[in-house]
Amino acid sequence: MPDLASQHRCKFDKFLFPLPIREIGYLLLVLAIVPATITTLKGVTHVSCPNDLAIFGGELPYLNLWQNMVAATPARCFPAAHASAGFSLYGLAFCQHSKKHRYQILKIVTLLGWSMGLYKMLFGDHFFSHTLVSMLLSLTIACALATLFFKDSIKAKAKSASKKYADTATSLLGTETSST
Repeated sequence: MPDLASQHRCKFDKFLFPLPIREIGYLLLVLAIVPATITTLKGVTHVSCPNDLAIFGGELPYLNLWQNMVAATPARCFPAAHASAGFSLYGLAFCQHSKKHRYQILKIVTLLGWSMGLYKMLFGDHFFSHTLVSMLLSLTIACALATLFFKDSIKAKAKSASKKYADTATSLLGTETSST
């Protein structure tokens, strides 16, 4: 008879890790790469926050992205890091076990990321474009990593779909041939 601790551990493991190791690895990688990419870009772009710009009551002149990069100002406001924390959860939508709820996950993660981005926009820390770029980068990274991690299942699905359509076309052609 198993002891009480092992029974609870088994239930805990089922609750905590219902995903295969490959999907957990994918999620951890997305959760690490998205913020790391955003942080790296913040250090390279040198874009000022809106509340630091002279046109909004700050002290710095407005410079476009390329001028900021050349000038190497100490500013680090682009892209939006707070929003990217929410958007990094896009990886959940690309897991194979969440196919049934993919669109709900995408909606919830988008709402979460934009809520975090809007919060910073209201304080004058970001422009709309900062949050938009964070969203697009996060979605692109999550999608690209999903393609790398799950390419075998994507190929298998495409192959079975093409076989299904080929069988349908063959049966339709066979039906038409017999009726003429």
